[in-house]
Amino acid sequence: MRRLRQSTRTVPMRSVGSAVWHVFEGEALATVGDKVFAITKGDLFVVPSWCQVTLTARAQTDLFRFSDEPVYVALGLAFLNCRR
Repeated sequence: MRRLRQSTRTVPMRSVGSAVWHVFEGEALATVGDKVFAITKGDLFVVPSWCQVTLTARAQTDLFRFSDEPVYVALGLAFLNCRR
């Protein structure tokens, strides 16, 4: 679960596992790779494995993220360089 205050921008982040994000409240911009999406309450968006994502809140925004990253952690593969 993540809460972003209005005008907050996250640092660019990426993960070995792919992720699905759900917007519970608010509105924001999600930059996924080189594409920018306007997101609002009720929206879902997907971030593919190792793709960079940045979130910029237009209003206070609450989001939930679920991913397959725990599988990679359990297999000991979470910290591999996937760009080989």
